[in-house]
Amino acid sequence: MTKWVVFIGSPRANGTSALLADYLVEQLSALHPEIVFHTYAMSDFSLKGCIGCDFCQGGSCVYQDDMAAILDDVCSADGVVVVSPIYFASVPSQFKALLDRFQPLFWKRQELLRAKRDLPPKKPLVLYVVGEGGDPHGFEGLESVVRSSFALADFSLSQTIAYIGNQRFTKTSSLELPEVLRG
Repeated sequence: MTKWVVFIGSPRANGTSALLADYLVEQLSALHPEIVFHTYAMSDFSLKGCIGCDFCQGGSCVYQDDMAAILDDVCSADGVVVVSPIYFASVPSQFKALLDRFQPLFWKRQELLRAKRDLPPKKPLVLYVVGEGGDPHGFEGLESVVRSSFALADFSLSQTIAYIGNQRFTKTSSLELPEVLRG
């Protein structure tokens, strides 16, 4: 069975990102009943940030929390969707803490490269960016952080869909589905 992981990067439980993600999963589940969606909302758990101790070079993090299960789920997924608000041209700090904890995947990748082994093929990553608008610097920083972090888990950003300013997502908005998952 096909599995996709959905991340809601907002720390707000009932904010626009959560609304969009819930509606997206509802629409995609109806369109693709063969796909299982696992959703992780930053508002549902608390993770410690990476401290750069390099303990994870041994394969696991020094912190024993939900992150190991999240990484397992991500690495076994066929695709990932990230729905994130823009906080000063990047992701919220809570979501950044999660992305920084992808560090064990960096060391795993380095090991493959040192052994001159092929890297796995890339899988699709779709990014939904949510914001009020008005940031003169846009959301390139957010896109870069998400692209870089998920590349370590063998995902490639295939599409970015923005709901910003006048194009904000509301309960009455029509939802743009990712190209890779359109019927």
